[in-house]
Amino acid sequence: MELPFEFEPSNLSGTIITVPAGVTEKNALFSFYADAFNFPEYFGFNWDALEECLRDLENWHPEGQTFSIVHQDIPLISSPHDAGVYLAILQVALAEEPLIKQVVFPPKDSEVVQSLLLGFLKNEI
Repeated sequence: MELPFEFEPSNLSGTIITVPAGVTEKNALFSFYADAFNFPEYFGFNWDALEECLRDLENWHPEGQTFSIVHQDIPLISSPHDAGVYLAILQVALAEEPLIKQVVFPPKDSEVVQSLLLGFLKNEI
C-alpha cells in the first residue's frame, strides 16, 4: 500500500499547520486541531467529530485557501490504536477534502507511520 502522506516534501503549499511534537493525549490533539483550523463551536472533541470537521473544511474556510499539515513527530505514539485511528482519519481527509493538500511526517517516521496505519486498517476490516 502506498501511503498518501509525504516524508520529504519538495515544497509545502497553503497555510502550514504544524502539529507539535509530544502530543500524547487525545484531548490535546483535538484541542490543537480545533484551534488550528478554527473548528465550529459544535466540534465534539472525539474521533468522529475530528474526521467530520477535517472533511468539511471548505464549509467554513474561504474559497481558495489550502492547508499542509506538518507533524514534528507521530501524535499519540504511546497508544498504537489511537495513533492508527488518527492516521486513518488523516488518510480519509486527504482523499476527500480538497483544501488539505499535504500531510507530512518526519522522514525517520515513515516505517512507523506505515506500520501503524496498516495495522489499524487490518484490525478494522
